[in-house]
Amino acid sequence: MSRIYLGIIGCLAAVGCDGSAGGTNVKLAAADGTVTYKGGPLAGATVTFIPANGPLAMATTDLSGKFTLSSGAMPGCAVGEAKVSVSVAGPADSASNVSSNAKPGGMTAEQIAEQQKKMAEATKSFQAKADAAPAKSLIPQKYDNPQTSGLSYTIKPDGDNHFKIELQD
Repeated sequence: MSRIYLGIIGCLAAVGCDGSAGGTNVKLAAADGTVTYKGGPLAGATVTFIPANGPLAMATTDLSGKFTLSSGAMPGCAVGEAKVSVSVAGPADSASNVSSNAKPGGMTAEQIAEQQKKMAEATKSFQAKADAAPAKSLIPQKYDNPQTSGLSYTIKPDGDNHFKIELQD
């Protein structure tokens, strides 16, 4: 993820606030799509398009795996060829071992205080584990890097920029 943020900063510095690179205006075109993995939609993935000329465009997939690209605060992606990366991190450890013994309604003040104490302890434990181990990717790591992902697309100025990104193992 730090590579992505460094790339964003570098592109913003090169492009500047007015959307131009080296005095040349960059044309943005609307672009969207869907990301699937193992035949199903991939929710919560960060999709990054890195155009040959212009600022990078990013989006996060929704529960249906759909995304709509934006270049900074502006909607769309720079026209032309773009390399693509897709990343999604899962928790370093599952919080599924935290059980809830909460009784629906009718809890006493003591029971509520005990539940709050258990939740605080579980939160601290989860945070300690997350800090100790980096999050593991839910998809093959090759997709995290535009150089190794094997994904590239062409953004057309007035064309059909709907992309179906199907990730494989």
